[in-house]
Amino acid sequence: MDNYTTEPRRFEPRHDAHLSSLLINKGQELVSTIVNLSENGIGLISKTAIEANNCINILLGPHENPLFIKVDVRYCEAKEDEYYIGGKIEESCSGYQQLVKLIQ
Repeated sequence: MDNYTTEPRRFEPRHDAHLSSLLINKGQELVSTIVNLSENGIGLISKTAIEANNCINILLGPHENPLFIKVDVRYCEAKEDEYYIGGKIEESCSGYQQLVKLIQ
């Protein structure tokens, strides 16, 4: 596992990634990076902490055809000068499942 995972919390295999994304929390847009993903989970880093049990949106991809991913934040851990956010995918488009297959 990478520097952003401390213990296994997902049932499906986790795949390392490094994808720029936009995290949207209560109308606030924050730059984030997806560092791992699985069929039903996602891990990302952000400079801002997000409380557990919040529902956030992740925007990924080009402006013309972005993927919107609805995520239930399960935990947020401080890691040096940033935060590792782990969440369960609540709602995703078919493009997300295609992305998981491409990264495997």
